[in-house]
Amino acid sequence: SVPLTGAFNSMANRVEQLLRSQKELLQAVSHELRTPLARIKFATELLESAEDAHRRSQRIAAIDEATDQLDVLVGELLTYVRLDEGSEQFDHEEVPIGEILSETVANYAPLYSRVQFDIDVPTPGPHLVTYRTGLQRAVGNLVSNAGKYSQSKVILSAREQTDVLTISVDDDGPGIAAADRETIFEPFRRLVANSQPGTGLGLALVRRICRRLGGEVTVSGSPLGGARFTITLPKSQDPAS
Repeated sequence: SVPLTGAFNSMANRVEQLLRSQKELLQAVSHELRTPLARIKFATELLESAEDAHRRSQRIAAIDEATDQLDVLVGELLTYVRLDEGSEQFDHEEVPIGEILSETVANYAPLYSRVQFDIDVPTPGPHLVTYRTGLQRAVGNLVSNAGKYSQSKVILSAREQTDVLTISVDDDGPGIAAADRETIFEPFRRLVANSQPGTGLGLALVRRICRRLGGEVTVSGSPLGGARFTITLPKSQDPAS
C-alpha cells in the first residue's frame, strides 16, 4: 500500500542519514586523533636523543600532555555516542535551576580569573524535572565556551514561560557570525582551527543533550556584544521519552 511504501522510504532515508552521519563522525575522529598521536610519537623519538635530564623531563611532560588530551577526547566521544537519541535512558529528578547555574559558576570562574560571572535568576527560582547530570554538562560546556571567548563578562540567566524554561549564557566576546550559527554545533567544527583548547565536541554535546531532554540549543547575538547561547527545555518532561 502507499502508506506502507512511504513508511519504508522514510525509514530507509533515516538509515542512510544515520550512516552518513556516522561516517562523517568517524572521519572527523580520525583527524582529531592524529594530532596528539603525532605529538607522542615525535616526543618519544626525541627522548632518546635528549642531552640531559632537563630535556628528558620536558619531552616526558609533552608525552603526558598529549596522552591526557587523548584521554579527554576519548571520554568526550564516549559521552557523545552514549547520548545518541534513544540509546539509553536516564533518571530524572527535580532540579533547582539557580543551583545548577551557581554550581557551574563556582566550577568555571576560577579558570577564567579575568572574567566577571553574574547570575540572573528570578525569585523564587525555577525548577525543572530533568536529567540533572546532563543539564549540568550542557550548561557547563556553554559557560566554559563563554569564558574562553569573552573579554571580561559572562551572564547566566534563566526564565520561565508558559510551557518552556530557557537558560541563556551571554558573553562580551567577538560573537558568532550568522552564517556560522548552525555549523558550530557539528562535531569538531571550530571557527578558527586549533586556536582554542578543547576537543571540538563541546557544543555538539550540548545540542545532543538538549535534544535528549526534548529541547534545543540556539545561538544569537548578545546584548553584551558577543554571543548568546540559549537552551530551551519543555517544563513537562517524560522520563521514559
